[in-house]
Amino acid sequence: MPPPNLETRVSDLQLVLETVGSERPVLAGINEAGAPNVVFAATQPERVRSIAWLEPFPRVVWAPDFPWGVKHPYVEREESSLDLWDTNDYGEAWAEAEAATGMTLSSEQRLMAGMMSRHTGTPDVARKLDVYLVRDRPPGGAPVRPSTGPAARSQPVSAQDRGRGVRRLDHARCHGRAGA
Repeated sequence: MPPPNLETRVSDLQLVLETVGSERPVLAGINEAGAPNVVFAATQPERVRSIAWLEPFPRVVWAPDFPWGVKHPYVEREESSLDLWDTNDYGEAWAEAEAATGMTLSSEQRLMAGMMSRHTGTPDVARKLDVYLVRDRPPGGAPVRPSTGPAARSQPVSAQDRGRGVRRLDHARCHGRAGA
């Protein structure tokens, strides 16, 4: 079974909210995991009270139109770190991958990553998620283009992007933490 695309994840979110009877939830996510919340809010704004999205990004891997993405050395290290998934050593291997981006992780963060790998999924699931989350979105997955300022709001969404489900969130406000 292929990994779910963004539209499937939004549909799953809607099903869960309806099943538990949640009328206007606060939706939260970290990194790419906030994307379904944003698409859900953009298509059904009356159903969402607010969104908390920590460290959002539309994709992970570098591309000509996304120069902020990680490059091949990171992807290789991330993929090889999965050989140690489900062990404490995974945290060390993941820290090496993060070092390729210039990040230094504390010993507590390394230990936490190893422990979380044992509690979040099997190695085969981790590999499938890596392909989906780190390498790129799956075919047919609609990108999210958040608009957080006047310049972003002045750029129209192209007809091609509208056809793929991209919407501007003109009513969105970006809040940051001091020192973040």
